[in-house]
Amino acid sequence: MKHVLAVLAVTFLFATSAQAQTAITVSMTNYAFTPSTLTLKAGETYRIHFSNDAGKGHDFSAREFFQSSTIAAADKSKLEDGEEVELDGGQSADIMLTPNHPGTYPVTCTHFMHSMLGMTGKIVVQ
Repeated sequence: MKHVLAVLAVTFLFATSAQAQTAITVSMTNYAFTPSTLTLKAGETYRIHFSNDAGKGHDFSAREFFQSSTIAAADKSKLEDGEEVELDGGQSADIMLTPNHPGTYPVTCTHFMHSMLGMTGKIVVQ
């Protein structure tokens, strides 16, 4: 009986931690983010999967958003200068974070002329 209770307790802990985060995928293609608008809730934890589906480099630059969020310690090194996710073509990265402050935050690709060609978006934190 003790073994069954231990297994149930471990299963509950894993199920609870899995429910404590929401997974979102952001695709980077030539001159677009999909989705271009992310709507998140302050205080909720998210695992954002960034995928560069293009053949060349792109970044997801959102300085104000990343600075106003709590980033998982293991994922802080994935952010360049604490403000952007930089990926070569075909690469991906996951960032676990919790937005702390409601607001609307701009997102751009800072590569030469990419934002002028439409690679922009926003993050809305409610």
